[in-house]
Amino acid sequence: MASGSRKFLKNNSRGLAVAGPERTARKSPKAPLKRTGVRPGIMSRHHATRRSAWPEREIMMDENEVRALLDRVLAPWVRALSMTPVKVDDESATLTLPFSGELRHSGGVICGQVFMAAADTAMVVAISAALGGFKPMTTVSLNISFMRAVRKGDVVITARVLRMGRNLVFGEVELFDEAGKMAVHATTTYALLD
Repeated sequence: MASGSRKFLKNNSRGLAVAGPERTARKSPKAPLKRTGVRPGIMSRHHATRRSAWPEREIMMDENEVRALLDRVLAPWVRALSMTPVKVDDESATLTLPFSGELRHSGGVICGQVFMAAADTAMVVAISAALGGFKPMTTVSLNISFMRAVRKGDVVITARVLRMGRNLVFGEVELFDEAGKMAVHATTTYALLD
């Protein structure tokens, strides 16, 4: 018998097992997939050719562009928070939320609604910078963890785009108190509407 081949038994017309002709072992009709590190069926049709979310050139928004964006897209009560841009580039946006006694609830700490609005706003700025300008979007998910109370002082908000897809953008937002300690952490998902 040749290497890689074997005899198969088959039933003859009387039901007795007899040796059949020699055949080589057949390969599966589907050749095995090469190991690429990606499971089959997971990769989308455009994944292999998808460009990076961030262009090679650095996109930056200056303070006036960020302020114009905030004035144009935010609700009046969110604009009243008076957040100011510190640094905006193609990967992140850092804003400052100035302290005001009006932001505190009866417990004497800044209320969670303020932090949620601040996180959402900073992420809109970060996504707009990554896209090279504002495009219509909506918040799909905003998961927030309040890690420590903030009683006074300005809050620094840093939003980062983690992954930008064709329709969805995933991000992370961190809010720091005046001592530089993280007070709030949020993860976000946005849907691009255009």
